[in-house]
Amino acid sequence: MKDDVVVDYAAPCMKVERALKDLHEAMLMRNYPQAIEAALQALVETKLTLNAIKHEQERYTEQASKRSGLGAMGLAFQDTGGTGLGGTVVPQGTTTREA
Repeated sequence: MKDDVVVDYAAPCMKVERALKDLHEAMLMRNYPQAIEAALQALVETKLTLNAIKHEQERYTEQASKRSGLGAMGLAFQDTGGTGLGGTVVPQGTTTREA
C-alpha cells in the first residue's frame, strides 16, 4: 500500500446523508418503491464510506510502524483503541488477539 494513496470518505458519506433525506421524503409521500431505492443507495454509500475508513486506518497503522522503526524489527503497531491515540506492538502479520 502506498503512503500517498488517500481514499475519500467524505463524498460517499455525504451521499449517505442525501439518500437518507430522500428516503425520509419518499416515506412521507408514501412512495415506498422510491424509499426502498433510497435505503439501498444509503447502504451502498455506507459500505463505500466504511471501506475508505478502513483503508485510512490501515494506512495510519502502517505509517505509525514505519515512524517508530518497528517494521525493520519485524514488528507492527496496532491501534487497539480505535482512536489513533494508542495501541500495542505486535509481531507483523498478527493481531493483538494472536500475539
